[in-house]
Amino acid sequence: MELSPYGSFINLIYDQATFPAGSFPTQLIVAWLCDMCEAIAYIHGKGVTHHNIRAENFLVFPKLRLKLCNFGHHRVPSSAEIISQSQPQGPIGASDIHSFAIVAIQVLTCNPPNIDVSLDSQIISAVSTVPGLDEQQRQHLLALLLECLDPEPTKRPTAKKSIAFSKMFSPNVVLTYALIIMEVIV
Repeated sequence: MELSPYGSFINLIYDQATFPAGSFPTQLIVAWLCDMCEAIAYIHGKGVTHHNIRAENFLVFPKLRLKLCNFGHHRVPSSAEIISQSQPQGPIGASDIHSFAIVAIQVLTCNPPNIDVSLDSQIISAVSTVPGLDEQQRQHLLALLLECLDPEPTKRPTAKKSIAFSKMFSPNVVLTYALIIMEVIV
């Protein structure tokens, strides 16, 4: 993998100089969530579960795009596990999907999840404060993230299904995202 000129995503989330707390533009948030879903869907498509999805394990590249790294905890299931879809831990990558929702809390709030408050409550609060979403987009994002947190792993969406939420934001996201990047990088 190439060297990340901007380091870990966690540094960007908490970098108050670039973006004051909670001030990420909506299009940038959506782009990051899409980058994460695409990376997770890619590895799951290869039969790999990362087992360590967190903001620290996404690197920031030019145009503020994210790439997944640190595969030290990854696991390729055995053929017996692939054949048996009744695994107690759920389908391939269910733990990654749950972790993705926790990273989403960090992206939306610029804070780590609060261990004294339920994750569902934090998602509801965080999604309700994202500016620039119409009600349909807000409800779709909320439903997706709550589904990712389902305590029953077999009920969580796949990463590939999670990517579908990005279609609700096109085509304006791409143009606005490009303009934001030009402002931040230049």
